Amino acid sequence: MMDASGQYLAAKETSIAELEATIERTEMCSGCSAALRLPYILCQECSDNIRLCLSCFSRGVEVKSHESDHAYQLVHLNFSVLEDKWTAEEELKLIKALASAGFGNWPEVAQQVQSKDAKECEEHYLQTYINSSPLSQMPRIEQPATVGLASSGGYTNGCLRPSLCDVDMPDYMACRGDFATEYNNDAESLICDVEFEANDCELSAALKLAAVDVYQSVLEQREARKRTIRDHGVINFPLHQNHERDFARNIGSSASALRPCLRMQGGEEHDQLLHSLCYEHFLRAEIRRLQEYRTLGIRSRRGAQIYETLKQRRFEDSTSLHTSEEVSRAMEMLSACQRDLDGAAGGGKRQAGPMDMADQPGAERLSPSERELCSALRLRPHVYESYRAVISQEMEKHGKLRLADARRLLPIDVNKTRKLYDFFVEACIVTPA
Repeated sequence: MMDASGQYLAAKETSIAELEATIERTEMCSGCSAALRLPYILCQECSDNIRLCLSCFSRGVEVKSHESDHAYQLVHLNFSVLEDKWTAEEELKLIKALASAGFGNWPEVAQQVQSKDAKECEEHYLQTYINSSPLSQMPRIEQPATVGLASSGGYTNGCLRPSLCDVDMPDYMACRGDFATEYNNDAESLICDVEFEANDCELSAALKLAAVDVYQSVLEQREARKRTIRDHGVINFPLHQNHERDFARNIGSSASALRPCLRMQGGEEHDQLLHSLCYEHFLRAEIRRLQEYRTLGIRSRRGAQIYETLKQRRFEDSTSLHTSEEVSRAMEMLSACQRDLDGAAGGGKRQAGPMDMADQPGAERLSPSERELCSALRLRPHVYESYRAVISQEMEKHGKLRLADARRLLPIDVNKTRKLYDFFVEACIVTPA
């Protein structure tokens, strides 16, 4: 079996040969049956388009109804097409050279064109084929219709190449019409090292053939998945979801649950299935409604209309009643909040009384002035002692202490901190900065 590099070179040579055949449209000489090369002779009088190479024409070859004295035309490419300094033959050589040497390899391109240097080839190609506007004298190629969701059911049987603005599927390359990551993307590793040799035993040959069969099945599965995506228009997945959402109003999640059926059905068949389920849902709802009428003793269509009208009125009345009750509760809460605010504004905030220090543990360790301070500030003795220790440690470090630093150290109200700071200053515990 050919290795990877050999396959690449063979594919490249094949693509170049196909390109040459497309550009030149090779004809055969009617005299010697050799492939015609430009320039050659085209008879103007023979109805069967007699073409002769220059060698046969110089010898005066006569074939079929063609005679050597017939009027003729010299077919050549020695005329300008896109630019005055470039003939049609040079344009073809430039295109073939770019196909074989690659874009950017201008020295190799110029070597194949022969009549132009690398700079001339580069400037001409960029100016004529890349940067110029579409030429009116050149044939226009109609763009293929883009793949979208059909109005009949959201699916289409077009090619797998939507317009760039319609693509919203990850890993899909719209310009190539293919995916960056294939299904079972590592399947090529099964056969990349397989080589058939003449001295293979039966078991070895069977194993290699089995590997090729497995790879062939993977290719078939890839093609089947692409066909499903193409036939059902799933490349634009958000649009496909919107289409399913239209059915979800009636059948719920059944529309998305039936996606695996896309592999076994065409687009129209799957749409018909979803429409049938929607119709079934409608029929079941109608049956339940008729059963409700029968239970209530309604026997006529007129009676059913009156019942539905009264039912709608009861629903609207209950809705308005709930709304009015919610508004009433909200008004009551607002009034209560307003009363609380008015009371707080009128009476002011009631100050808490001094704390009784007689029963507080640790009060015996405090001096009378410290107990009086803790009672006024409502500080427990152990809390006061911890604050005093923090202030004393800070004084030992810096020798002075500001009120702002004391407020940063003590996690209490700023007014209480001010009173503590003044007390510590009077007791010579703190030296103000």
